[in-house]
Amino acid sequence: ELKSKLDQRIAQKRQEVERLLNQKKEEVLRRLRAYESILNEKRALAENKKKELEDRIEAEKKKQEEAVKKKAEDAVRGLFKKKD
Repeated sequence: ELKSKLDQRIAQKRQEVERLLNQKKEEVLRRLRAYESILNEKRALAENKKKELEDRIEAEKKKQEEAVKKKAEDAVRGLFKKKD
């Protein structure tokens, strides 16, 4: 009978430990999901910012190319006008 009571007490403690373990596990998983969500938001912001910067760089390149092209055209026109 003593062994039976001891086994029962051990089983009860085991259930308590398993319950606590599962609670902690769920808490950790909840935190991980929250961190993952924050990380995904930050990653999306970074990607958007990267795209914005790439677009701005591309626009600036085109602007610079157009300015150089116009300058070259003006220089060529100036040469032909001087010859006339």
